[in-house]
Amino acid sequence: MIRKIKKIENVGRFRLYAGGYPDEVLFKKLTVIYGSNGSGKTTLAAICRSMTSGDPGGMVKRKSAVQYLPNSTAPTTEDTSNQAAVTPKPPLSLCGGDRFTALRNETKTVLLQHWDVLDKKSTEAKLIRFSDEVIHEQKKKVEDCLKTEETAVNEFLLEYQQRVNDYLQKFCADFQLQNLRINPVRLTLMSDIHQIRTITYDITAKNPLPTSNPINAEFLSEGDRSALALAFFLTKLDYAIEDSSSPATRPTLVFDDPVTSFDSHRRDVTIEIIRDLLFNDAISQAIVLSHDAHILNDLLISVNKKQEKDDIKTVTTAEFEIKINDIEKTSSLVDKDIVKIAGGRYKACVSALEDYRRGGTDDIGVKANVLVYIRQIIESNLKDRFSELIELKLPVINSRMVGNIIDVVQNESGVKSISGTVTKKEDLITELRQINQLVSSAAHIKGRNDEAKENLMDLAEKTTVLTLHKLIQQTYDIINNKLPLLVYNKKSNPKPTAVCMSTQTD
Repeated sequence: MIRKIKKIENVGRFRLYAGGYPDEVLFKKLTVIYGSNGSGKTTLAAICRSMTSGDPGGMVKRKSAVQYLPNSTAPTTEDTSNQAAVTPKPPLSLCGGDRFTALRNETKTVLLQHWDVLDKKSTEAKLIRFSDEVIHEQKKKVEDCLKTEETAVNEFLLEYQQRVNDYLQKFCADFQLQNLRINPVRLTLMSDIHQIRTITYDITAKNPLPTSNPINAEFLSEGDRSALALAFFLTKLDYAIEDSSSPATRPTLVFDDPVTSFDSHRRDVTIEIIRDLLFNDAISQAIVLSHDAHILNDLLISVNKKQEKDDIKTVTTAEFEIKINDIEKTSSLVDKDIVKIAGGRYKACVSALEDYRRGGTDDIGVKANVLVYIRQIIESNLKDRFSELIELKLPVINSRMVGNIIDVVQNESGVKSISGTVTKKEDLITELRQINQLVSSAAHIKGRNDEAKENLMDLAEKTTVLTLHKLIQQTYDIINNKLPLLVYNKKSNPKPTAVCMSTQTD
């Protein structure tokens, strides 16, 4: 666990950084660090990894994908609270070679004890007929060992694959790993990626038959690649946690912009995973670096809400910014209130819509962003308005998509219009579904492959500037005038039941 960084010399943009009093940098159990692009976030992440003994690695951004980097030789740093030499954990060993070496040596010993090496002759009167028996016996031992090792490896790979797929399911990915195996040349893990689809085999459509088709990893979107890399990383982290003998040896988690290509749902899931790792003491510390202050702010809010709800204070937090000196081209670490940098994600969405209303453009990318902002505003208002109901009906966070929330509100008898108002619940639900169908289409196809981009262009052509202006006004009317007229009376729902997650990714 890192507690203090005293000095960094000649490492990237950190040419001569001293964190002494009164600008002393004290890390806490959760440390969030904001830095703009090019400020030195990745450099600082590498420094943090080098200072944590027993660290399974970290997450870094490389060529539009998140990759796992094992702990390795890192830049020189000085840390007054971590004087011990760094001893990185060895890579995960699927099967060791010690048993085979022992068998080989045992065979050699048995043969040589009846052989005169100097005279190259048998010490007995007859030929070493027993040598065939010895070799056969040792061969059987080797074969049995191989079978045992092969079984153990296969069982481990199946378990490893299932853990990765469990994380992919949390991220609502429409693909899974199959046939995870070891590359015989590179001795690394490799697998097939299958896209999950559901087909029906009878005319009544009552018997869905899940099926899968292999896909090329090159066709995965940036967000899907990031989700896959993060799933592998979290699985490896799980094993590192299980191997920790005590809380004192728990690993430190270092994230460098891991969720920038994620949609709001995957961001929320990742934030919840990091938060739960901290509260369960599965990790000793989490250091999260990002150029998106909103992500860091959302993580802090999630942690603080849990501490307030459970009336506990077990996760201490620290907030920093990587400050750039444009004249000297150097960077330093300073205390910073992240919420002041973020300004609130909701506020940023509203501001973006206001900017578009003042100067609408026909640019396809801008239109897609506006549609996404509308969806985020509606999602935020629904979650705030019906937070208790959502926690009751959708206890699993990866089921809290806009479409599912609308379903819950529609089906809940305790949600009613205020008496005497003109707003009808069923009319508002219909209106919300119409808007969500349009804006969720843009949210899902944004940033996908060439075919998806063509669909996005078609959608942008159909959605004119005037249509977007009307859609923005309709959104404001819903959140300001209509949604507040719906109230939830939880007394009408004495028997809570969980709603299954929809198969649609809306």
